[in-house]
Amino acid sequence: MWRECILGLNGRETFGRIVPHPDGLRFRVWTREWEELGLGGGAVVAVQLPHAAEVLLLISSVVSLPDTGNSWVHFVPYSA
Repeated sequence: MWRECILGLNGRETFGRIVPHPDGLRFRVWTREWEELGLGGGAVVAVQLPHAAEVLLLISSVVSLPDTGNSWVHFVPYSA
């Protein structure tokens, strides 16, 4: 089940839709806003989920959907 929320990504508040996934988390965000963040696959991001402690997650993939103006970002747990 999805829900719309604001995530903190490296300290920047970003509005989007989160969807739990068996191996992590998917986040749908406006492509323009995502591009402004300058993040991509392989980056480790400090993610502040609503009502939860900040966690480090790895961006495993980003899929842009040009017809909708959205991108899907797939996060997985990060371990150093």
